[in-house]
Amino acid sequence: MALLLVALGCSDPVHDRAVESLGPEAPNVPIGPLHRPGQPCGECHGELGPAHRAFSLSGTVYRANSGDEPEHGLSVRAIDSRGLQHTLKTNEAGSFFATSDEYAPVFPVWIKLERDEQVVEMRSAISREISCATCHGRVGAPAKVGQVYFEMPTIEGPGAGP
Repeated sequence: MALLLVALGCSDPVHDRAVESLGPEAPNVPIGPLHRPGQPCGECHGELGPAHRAFSLSGTVYRANSGDEPEHGLSVRAIDSRGLQHTLKTNEAGSFFATSDEYAPVFPVWIKLERDEQVVEMRSAISREISCATCHGRVGAPAKVGQVYFEMPTIEGPGAGP
């Protein structure tokens, strides 16, 4: 009986509600690296689970002006507060992730998105969240600032045009 009470006491109702709020898996997408793009990976892949692999950094990048079209094959360079760098690649769903044994950043972390000679630096650092989607999600969702798109900044002013 005491073991049952200990097991029940280990639950975190706030975390449990956050995981439940993700909703069901998408039909025809098996659980794995391509599932749940754009969702906060850290809800399940954080210290409290329920996923078996914990991530240290994760996110999804979309193609500019495309809505929900993933940006596949993009390099995501993470630079932590010590200057330690780790480069990840976005998969077919536009998602990237690292486990803590692959990359254990010390926050804050700065991100550069790169393809060929194009480099887009994120304007703000990641302060503590392991998942970009914790803050970056669909506009209109509570406390979301919009999805991350790979888009070269527009330069305005004299001499900016062709």
